[in-house]
Amino acid sequence: MNKIITVVGLSFGLFIVATGCSQETTTKETHQDVKESGKDNSKVVKEEKGGQKKDDENVNSLRNKFLNQHQGYWKSEDGSTFIEVQNTSDKPLYIVHHLDGTKKEFSLQLDHSDELNNEFKGTITSMENQKNDITIKDSSNRLVVTTEKPVTFTKSNEEDYTKAVQQIKEENKKQALDKTLQLLNGTWKANDDSQILKISVDNEQTGTFQWEGQDPVDFVINDNTDGKVSIVYESVASPSHNMIEWRWTPADKELVWDNLLGDTRTYQRIER
Repeated sequence: MNKIITVVGLSFGLFIVATGCSQETTTKETHQDVKESGKDNSKVVKEEKGGQKKDDENVNSLRNKFLNQHQGYWKSEDGSTFIEVQNTSDKPLYIVHHLDGTKKEFSLQLDHSDELNNEFKGTITSMENQKNDITIKDSSNRLVVTTEKPVTFTKSNEEDYTKAVQQIKEENKKQALDKTLQLLNGTWKANDDSQILKISVDNEQTGTFQWEGQDPVDFVINDNTDGKVSIVYESVASPSHNMIEWRWTPADKELVWDNLLGDTRTYQRIER
């Protein structure tokens, strides 16, 4: 009985020893696996960060190239809106120029690129920190900008914008005048000698007229009744700088001039 117990004890002891060796080996292997796994995970994270950095650098490069190519003024196809793109080193700008001469500036952040369609997406942020999504796409040398709805722009410049603002001011000024003074505005050609006369009414009291090739002359409106406009201007041609009075009777296509001496002359409109 003792023998059997001893044998069994030995067997059990051997079993325990064997089992203990197996656990120690497994533990070491597990630690090694964790260590290797940690190295692998660290490597993956570094690779992912490196890949993300490379992607970011690629987007930045494409964005700067895109903005550099499209800097400057752009005009909507209907001429109602001008925008300007500025690619400054620290903060790209998207500027909306209104035809009344005012403007609104936005910081421009383009984050996502679509090289296939030559398109960028991002946000514009106003000085009041109001943000809007924006998409800018190059389409056959035109710029399609989408904030609320797509608007197509063609390349322009500051001079075009300045002319558009001036034109709107002139139109607004004319609309503020009565019908007769509105008709008086324009460029006229004399029937007898083809001399060109340009008349510009500033307001109900003053304006200028200009013979082709000569300096403009200021005039004062003395009277404006029954479709006839009486004006007075200073004659710099005469030594005494006499004040001369004329009268104009404008119509849609014709202008009749006369003076106090009874002289008359007829003009045809060639431009409003």
